[in-house]
Amino acid sequence: MTHFGFSGTFAQADWFTSSTTSYTYTIINVSQSTHGSELFIDQFTGNLDTNGNFLGATDTFVDVTSGFSLAIDQARLASASVSGSGLPATTCNVDVQGLPINCSPAAIDVNATWTGQGPISRSVFNDHFQDRRVQCERPLRRDQPHCHGHRDFRRPPAAAG
Repeated sequence: MTHFGFSGTFAQADWFTSSTTSYTYTIINVSQSTHGSELFIDQFTGNLDTNGNFLGATDTFVDVTSGFSLAIDQARLASASVSGSGLPATTCNVDVQGLPINCSPAAIDVNATWTGQGPISRSVFNDHFQDRRVQCERPLRRDQPHCHGHRDFRRPPAAAG
């Protein structure tokens, strides 16, 4: 049984950009809880041929608990910011099958600011479930429904029209 609990604040941003020959998905998640602070960043850039077929990619990710500064307006949730320089990262090339190859250490800088918008909702959520899947080393992208022991970054096949 795995028990997961989180009591604290977090800020998350993610965005997607694309062109005819590539796409980039970036996510930044920073949290501050009773267990400490954590910063997770992942930037995945996939390369495509002129027909839109996946040719491979580059994936750079960071998951650290120190070496960055974090500020979150916990009372009003009106703003948050994170910054850090020379954060230890890993960069992997991803082959055409979606498998990471040639991973190497890297370092990145981050400087992000959030501004709160809209009404604030607060809730407590309790749930119980069993998961018999293979555990992944780090979170999957949200378009990855499950893990088969490795991350598959290829685009899903286009629906037949």
